[in-house]
Amino acid sequence: MFQRYLLSIIILIFLLVSLLIFNNYKNLYKYRDFSYPKVLKIKLIYESIFDTKTDIYRFFDGFFSNKNSIDKIKKIYLDIENTGDLERAQNLWIQKTLLGKTEKNNYFSSNIRFNQDVNSTKKSKFRFRGKSDWHLRAEKPSLRIKLKDFETYNMMKHINLTFPEGRGVVENYYADLISKKLGLIAHYGELVELYINNINYGVYHLHSREDESLIRLNKRMPGPILSGQNLSIDKWNIDDFDIVNLNSISRNLDIFDKMITEINNPIKKIEDWDNIWEILNFEQTAKHVALNTIVVNLHNDYWHNHEFFYDRTLGKIEPIINDSMALGTYVYPRGNERISNIKKTLLNLEKPYYKTPINQKTNPFFNRIISDTRFYHKKNQLIKSFLDDELSFENQSKILNNIYNLIDNAIYRDKRKRYLAIRLNGPQIQKSSNYEYEVFKKNIYEFIKNRNLFLHGQLQKNFLKYSLINLKEFNNQNFILINYKGELPVEIKTLFSDDIHLYNPIKKKFIKHTLEKFELHTALKIVRNNDSYTNTKLGEDIFHDHHYETAYQTYLIKVSKDFNLKIFKKLLNELNYIQSEEIFTDEDLSINEIKFNQPNLHIWSKEYKKSQDIIFDKGNFDIKKDIIVNKNQKLIIHDGVNLNIFPGVSIFSEGQVFINGNNLGVNLKNKFPNQPWGNLSLFGEGTSGSVIKNATIDGGSTKDMNNILFSGMINFFWNKNISLENLTVSNNSIGDDAIHFNKSQGKISNLVVFNCLSDCIDMDYSNYEIKNLNCYDSGNDGLDLMESDVEGFNLSFNKNNDKSISVGEKSNLYIEQITIANSNIGVASKDNSIVNLNKLSLKNSNIGLDSYQKNTRYTLPGKIIITNYDFSNNKLDLKFINSEYINFDYKKLNYIKY
Repeated sequence: MFQRYLLSIIILIFLLVSLLIFNNYKNLYKYRDFSYPKVLKIKLIYESIFDTKTDIYRFFDGFFSNKNSIDKIKKIYLDIENTGDLERAQNLWIQKTLLGKTEKNNYFSSNIRFNQDVNSTKKSKFRFRGKSDWHLRAEKPSLRIKLKDFETYNMMKHINLTFPEGRGVVENYYADLISKKLGLIAHYGELVELYINNINYGVYHLHSREDESLIRLNKRMPGPILSGQNLSIDKWNIDDFDIVNLNSISRNLDIFDKMITEINNPIKKIEDWDNIWEILNFEQTAKHVALNTIVVNLHNDYWHNHEFFYDRTLGKIEPIINDSMALGTYVYPRGNERISNIKKTLLNLEKPYYKTPINQKTNPFFNRIISDTRFYHKKNQLIKSFLDDELSFENQSKILNNIYNLIDNAIYRDKRKRYLAIRLNGPQIQKSSNYEYEVFKKNIYEFIKNRNLFLHGQLQKNFLKYSLINLKEFNNQNFILINYKGELPVEIKTLFSDDIHLYNPIKKKFIKHTLEKFELHTALKIVRNNDSYTNTKLGEDIFHDHHYETAYQTYLIKVSKDFNLKIFKKLLNELNYIQSEEIFTDEDLSINEIKFNQPNLHIWSKEYKKSQDIIFDKGNFDIKKDIIVNKNQKLIIHDGVNLNIFPGVSIFSEGQVFINGNNLGVNLKNKFPNQPWGNLSLFGEGTSGSVIKNATIDGGSTKDMNNILFSGMINFFWNKNISLENLTVSNNSIGDDAIHFNKSQGKISNLVVFNCLSDCIDMDYSNYEIKNLNCYDSGNDGLDLMESDVEGFNLSFNKNNDKSISVGEKSNLYIEQITIANSNIGVASKDNSIVNLNKLSLKNSNIGLDSYQKNTRYTLPGKIIITNYDFSNNKLDLKFINSEYINFDYKKLNYIKY
């Protein structure tokens, strides 16, 4: 009897498993062509067995829980009004993306809540998103949500809800999160639990799309984004890219075209690098490539997943990580490897490959910039710095622990878990169970640990050979011949005296270098890439299956007579990341016998001269051409200086500026009446600590420099500890602002600014203390704030054509003692801003105070807090849309509600 029951159970299990295998086999054809080759059809039986194994694991999903999980994952509720709209949206998107029908992207009606409170429901619309079929599965679709006008979620009008493609769920979200921690432009993201019509669809990656909200969420001035998702397989063409938000700028509209041109241009001389780095942000690009290397982002290939942002306030373009599939997602065994490794695959023992080369996935952008050895070493130095600090295994583990403790139980509840794998029939969806999820989590931690150790090992591959030689062309002279290849540069200032003469093989002469930092760089060579996880031969470009490796570069250095070889050896041995070897030779060499690495430009073939400070002593000076102050220079203007500046001529400084008119004052003015000069611009961290005091600046306009779009006669961009004292500014023309602050911080005292073409003072993402300001006669606003904080004392505004003070886009303004008169609008508080005024006198204006919402990315009007006020002779004292944001006794005033 028992044997009969046992046999029946075995038969039942066999039939059930066979049914599951058959059903999974059919699903492997979903959205795919049925004309697979016969051999592949047979192989897919194996893939269906793999899915069936997961189905069996899912019977035990209920045994998993994370007692440490706080289970505070955000829950999002999407209610679709009409039955069948989800399927209709799916069919429409399939027709567009897979069948090439380009009809209008129809959205379907819905409601959305970002918490369980039904009173927080917002009207919305939805559609499917994604160009690959794994985003189009009704059981776990990727969606785009569009909110109504004046409705946003964290400044976003459009929200992407994408099913997590990684096995550990966090992979794309994590790359964006780390990118932002390192100061790079990054997509906003959250891991959320989505309910559609109260049915749990599991954990999703909520993230921004490539639009203005992405930039604002990174606290940058709105600018255009270049998106490449369908590019040429070999050579990039600007026409293949999409440019988003180009209307955010009115000048330099061809900046991306310039970048693509430089990417395609060959390098013939060292100065050619200046052209690309005038357009690309060197530091941010190095961070981007370093991060890609650490987390193994191989998804930005020749033809897709490229995003770039042009920051008009920096004048540079920087790359953005997009859809990275990081942390091993893209380097699990793929295709036929899944069969050859059948035991590991079936038992969930397969691991992601962590030995991806340090010069990993190639593409036209990467191939162009990586061959500059200055950049090559900079990105490697950043890799080392990150691995030693922010991205050490310990620190990454802490970040991951925090994420998983938040989402684990939501993942366990997710009955629709799946991930993207490169299966026998190409990239395809694969089911996941709680047991497998736990395995994949452990794999991520193991991957990070092994990857970090691997990269540390790679960065130790630095080899230096040296010889003390004589040259036939020189008598009684000592020379060091160095051959170096390595991942990190060698700082040689510490190895020699300050008197370094390096041989220039192009100019065929020795050049004395006086730089504070002097490094030896590697040479590079092009070799075949045999790593199956990175490059594949898909086009004609050599880098489809080749990449760069280090090679020996030759340096010939003339040393002084007191050069001590023993001390040199000792210092060299102290560089523990260098493997050094002395090569002995008894023969005198000729310079012509020394071989230099010709394929690479020698980094010191460009002569560097130490810049002198630019100093003006007492007197009158005609300024006929632009004054350019470099980072290692200072501009010093002493008491009694008058700069008579010719039309269109500007002063642009990346170094500190000190203008001090103690008794006689300093004047910057136009040389000819009614012919404005350009502008005065202090740009970058090098200008921090600059001081302008006892000066008058008059009659300028604006001028773009180094691809930076300046709008002010005076500009302070990306600096701090700026001090302005006893300064008078007036009569600007052409540009919008008399003074423009962006990403700036400092103190202002005793400022007079008047006769402004548009705004007198414009502050974006800045923080200033202002004491004693007199601002009058502006064509637009007296003081205009965007995401800025200002504390003021004794401020006076008069005859401002629009607003005396415009406080917008989440700014904070606190003023003690303020007078406003003869303005169209005294103070406007809008878009989540806070205005706090004490001892306010406001008179003879059309509207005294105004509280409202203007920018649809912000959800609330501005708040106004007033104590000790005096309103007189205003046509209207107060306007507001919501009394909850008016925090003072206003009912005795002349007011209206919108």
